[in-house]
Amino acid sequence: MPVTKVEERAVGYGKPVGRSLRCPRCQGSLVRVRRLLLDRIISLVSPRHRYRCVAIGCGWEGTLRRKR
Repeated sequence: MPVTKVEERAVGYGKPVGRSLRCPRCQGSLVRVRRLLLDRIISLVSPRHRYRCVAIGCGWEGTLRRKR
């Protein structure tokens, strides 16, 4: 049974983030993606979110510090 777009994305994931956050590599737009287990552990010390660049040629994915 195929997964629908609503089921594959949780609330807040896959949506473009504000203009204040830009890709550190190409300055393109970012979307928020689910964190890995290691990201969650590191986030206990230094709060972070995981993002992915939407620019076709870039493909950067990583964590950026979250503002409180």
